[in-house]
Amino acid sequence: LFKKKKKKKKKKKKKKKKKMSGDSFSELIKTEKEAADIIKTAKDARRQIMKDSERSLEKEIEQYKVEEQNRIRSEQQAADANDGDKGKEGEAETSDKIKDIQAKTNANTKTMVKTLLDMVTTV
Repeated sequence: LFKKKKKKKKKKKKKKKKKMSGDSFSELIKTEKEAADIIKTAKDARRQIMKDSERSLEKEIEQYKVEEQNRIRSEQQAADANDGDKGKEGEAETSDKIKDIQAKTNANTKTMVKTLLDMVTTV
């Protein structure tokens, strides 16, 4: 009933490989060298950018250090000046108190001497 159909085999054409000619080979080598040069240039540029960035950051850090040291010095000088002012104020206050005590002592000396003499003589 059913007959099998025979499959026809198709012949595949073989592609012929082209042999590289001397010109194609030298072009390939030339292209590879150009690519290597491009990569080297890019790497060198990247290294230079990194070095420049590092130098720039070092300068910024140094500048920041100097600014902070100056700020700290000025704050310390201000604090020392305030301490000096407080010391002068304290000295003036102490001097005023001493003068006040001496004035009171001089004013009360006569009264104290009389009181002491009265006490001594009543015994």
